[in-house]
Amino acid sequence: MIKSKDISVVVQGAIHNKFTKKSLSSIRKHLPQAEIILSTWEGTDVSNLDYDVILLNKDPGAHVFDCNGRVQNQNRQIVSTKNGIKKASRKYVLKIRSDMQILGTKFLHFFDKYNDYNNEFKILKKRILINSLFTRHSEKTWWNDKPFLFHTSDWMMFGLKDDLLNIWDIPLAPEPETSQYFKNHPEIPHTDGCYSQYHAEQYIWLSFLRKNGFNPNYEHWEIHTDELKELNDLLLVNNTILLEYLKEFDIINLKYPKQLGNSPTMHPIHWMQMYKKYCNQNYKMPLKYDYVNIFKINNRLEHLHKHIHNFITPIRKFFKWIFEPISILYYAIKIGLRIITRFHRIFKR
Repeated sequence: MIKSKDISVVVQGAIHNKFTKKSLSSIRKHLPQAEIILSTWEGTDVSNLDYDVILLNKDPGAHVFDCNGRVQNQNRQIVSTKNGIKKASRKYVLKIRSDMQILGTKFLHFFDKYNDYNNEFKILKKRILINSLFTRHSEKTWWNDKPFLFHTSDWMMFGLKDDLLNIWDIPLAPEPETSQYFKNHPEIPHTDGCYSQYHAEQYIWLSFLRKNGFNPNYEHWEIHTDELKELNDLLLVNNTILLEYLKEFDIINLKYPKQLGNSPTMHPIHWMQMYKKYCNQNYKMPLKYDYVNIFKINNRLEHLHKHIHNFITPIRKFFKWIFEPISILYYAIKIGLRIITRFHRIFKR
C-alpha cells in the first residue's frame, strides 16, 4: 500500500474562497503526511491556507473558444501543473484542481492492479490513474453519435512523479490560433459555435503523445477514423487506469458536485474491455458491475435510470406517508392497552 509520506499533492489553479481551504484540509485529513504544493497565480492572497510549498506563477492567460464566450484554460493548467510537479519531492504525485476535495484513499488501491501491457504502446513507467469524468468514449454507436478521440480526463491524475511530469512538461498551445482554429478555417465542416482546434484535454494528451514518438494524423477534434480509434484505445489502456468518478477515484469537484460529464463519458467497464482485448485476453471482468453500473455505461441509459428513480421516489414516499398514520394508530393502541392493563391490576388489588 502506498503511504501518504511518499506522495506530493499538487493543488493547481485559481484560489476559490469557498473551496480551496476545504481542498487543503481534506488532504491533511486523508493523506496526513503528504507534501502539499499549492500552485496558483502571482498576486493571489494565500494567507490562512494550509500548504507546504507555494508557487505564484505568471498567468499565461486564456482565450475565448466558442460562441458563448467560454475561455480555454489549457495553458493555465499546463503552467500551474507542470511547475507544481517539478517542485514535488516525493516519489508519487497526485494532481488535483484547487476546487476539489479528497473523500478517501480508495484510488490508491488501484495503482498496481493492472500489470499486463502491449509494450509497443507503453510510454510511461507505470500506468497513471485517471477518472471517468470527461474521459470521452471513442466508439461510435447507436447511443453515441459524437465520439471523441484522445480525450483523456485532466481533472485529477495519480502516478509516479516522472510519469506525470512526462505528461505535463509540454509546450503551451499557440494562441489565438488554437482557440480560433475553425474561425480561421471556415471551409472545414465543424460543430457550430465551437472554434477550438482541440478540447483542452485533447491538446494536453496529444502533446504528450507527440513528444514521445506517436504523431497521429489528427488535425482537429472533428476527425474520426477506425485507425485513429484503435490507436486512441491502445495508448489509453497501456498508459492509464480509468476509475469511476467519486466511487473509485474518491475525489469530488466542489464547484460541479453533480457533474457527471457530458455524453459520451467512458465508464471503467469499457476500459476493462480494452484491457482484455489489447493487454490480457485471459482477464476476467469483475462481477461487481450490477444493473446500476450497466445503466451508467452511457449517458442515455443513465438518464433512463434517473427518470425511473424520479418516478419511483414519490410512490415510495406516498406509501411511507400511508404507513406513518397506521404506525401511529398501532403504537397508540398498544400503549393504551398497556395502560389499561396496568390500571386494571392496580384496582384489582
